Amino acid sequence: MERILYDKSNRLKGLKKRSFYIQFYFYVKNNFYETESNLRYLRFSRLLLYPNL
Repeated sequence: MERILYDKSNRLKGLKKRSFYIQFYFYVKNNFYETESNLRYLRFSRLLLYPNL
């Protein structure tokens, strides 16, 4: 039983990480020509949203 719960939480973590990377990819793709301050903001917001990554 514990193992099932552990696997489930690991899968959730993986999904969260994957969705972050997908969002990051589209952000970079859409704002490729933007200034560096946007990247700084993105790094900051990433710390707020996903402190455990």
